[in-house]
Amino acid sequence: MIRVAFPAPAFRSLGSFRPLELASRQTRRALEKRRQDLRERSRPALRTTTTPTPLAWQVEPVTYATFEAQFDDLIGIVCAAANEGNGPGFEAAFARCRSWWVQHYALVKPQIAPYIPYSPADVAPAPTGQTVPCDPFEALWWYPSLATLLHADNGNLIDRLVRVQDAAEAWRQQVLGVEC
Repeated sequence: MIRVAFPAPAFRSLGSFRPLELASRQTRRALEKRRQDLRERSRPALRTTTTPTPLAWQVEPVTYATFEAQFDDLIGIVCAAANEGNGPGFEAAFARCRSWWVQHYALVKPQIAPYIPYSPADVAPAPTGQTVPCDPFEALWWYPSLATLLHADNGNLIDRLVRVQDAAEAWRQQVLGVEC
């Protein structure tokens, strides 16, 4: 049998390694906290809108009935414009509907998020000119105009409409406790 004498590790030769262990833990925790802070600061920058959002106390609470009415309007406008061609009437209706979604979706999203099926095809334009991932609801109203939404569609609009309809229906069943 061959025995090799390896040198003693540095922390054993220094005596007690407890202070080094504590210092490394503190450093690791500080780095992890800094990393989390940087992640949290970078997330809002990805989801900025060009329309200013009102303060929380300026927005009335959203009921399911209000959400359902606005959702039906949005889906109706997008479907009609896709089928019949975009026009000034559709653009004005989309602008009205979009303003509601910009102001209120932050209140609705936590409630409907468990029912949303995400897809890599759901993207929204960023201020930098690139696209960022988003959920299918945001992908419908994020664009500044209906013409831009229809033009940016890469064949994913029908799938997106089906997924948001399924998510809204699942939320409806949860909220109202009924199936349609």
